[in-house]
Amino acid sequence: MVLSRDAKNVTLSSAVYPRVKARWEQDLDVKPSQTNKTFTGYINDILISVLEKDEFLETKIPGFDLIGHNSKQMFIKDAKKSKIAEIMVKSSKLYCALCKSNDCEHVQYALLRPEITKLKSDTVMLF
Repeated sequence: MVLSRDAKNVTLSSAVYPRVKARWEQDLDVKPSQTNKTFTGYINDILISVLEKDEFLETKIPGFDLIGHNSKQMFIKDAKKSKIAEIMVKSSKLYCALCKSNDCEHVQYALLRPEITKLKSDTVMLF
């Protein structure tokens, strides 16, 4: 791929590079028509996707903000209710302690966040 004069360089850490490279190679094999043929283009596609997801969350679910997370819970600030929702895994399902529900808007928001993968549990049944 020939870079334009406006292109900028970005450095990937030694831990990230092999993971992304392996995923790109896998995607090229499994879904070649949907995968950018160049590694640089693939990384650009991923970054654009992340930005678009963040923009979607900001516009479609306004008033929610992930303010913290650890291996056991996520904390979501709900500006409309002026409260903080604690999301955790309970009985193998995501659970909102604020709403006392497995299917409230806080749980749905949590499912859209990439940090959801940080929650540790033997089994999480999403549906």
